[in-house]
Amino acid sequence: MERKISEKGYTLRELILAVRNEYLKELAKLEELSSLVIPVSRRVDRIEFKFSGGLKTTELKCDVIKRINKLDELLNRTNKIILTSFEYEPHRMIPYIRKDIDRFEDLKDEITSSDYFNHMNNVSSFETLSDEYLLQTNAEEILLTRMENKYHSQQHIVFRDGDSLYLSDNTEIADVYNMLNVDIPENALTGYQREIMKQVENPFALRVVDVRKADELEDTNSIVVLAKRK
Repeated sequence: MERKISEKGYTLRELILAVRNEYLKELAKLEELSSLVIPVSRRVDRIEFKFSGGLKTTELKCDVIKRINKLDELLNRTNKIILTSFEYEPHRMIPYIRKDIDRFEDLKDEITSSDYFNHMNNVSSFETLSDEYLLQTNAEEILLTRMENKYHSQQHIVFRDGDSLYLSDNTEIADVYNMLNVDIPENALTGYQREIMKQVENPFALRVVDVRKADELEDTNSIVVLAKRK
């Protein structure tokens, strides 16, 4: 059901919810793309495709993930280890074999031609009665910075990975709620962003929870964003 945006305009909360919905759809495609390749080196466990967001364009990136061996386990190096990371280029030497070339190419083209891939890059600034803000968005993350003034130092929050909200060191949970609810003018967003925000049925579905208390959460149908220090 399409929801009408209030006359006050848009909020970061609504933008995050809208972008999250689209990101999860694209993430499923990226995961399928990753499943369509086999590493050529025995040192490599898997290949992961991801977005690499810039100021003007988004790139499709490949992470080459190391296979964990016994020495790694002994040294307690069991987290994901990236051997190399590079932007996808069809004519370069690549460290994998495609299982299904046609499906791989079709899916890659679907990802890189999507509105999400091509219309999330945006840098804009705007002012409220008391603060000046810088908004930076791409397919990988949303970054909102509240600029320094005589009442507070510069603060920022970053949303990425579909479920994580990272805070700058001097940003508290109370600051986060204020920033999530700040009014964003229409001209500070792309047309694509304004369009997907119309699909947000419940702008209050987003919850912010201190990551240290995440284990205390009970199962919920609400969208939960864990606040973490960046």
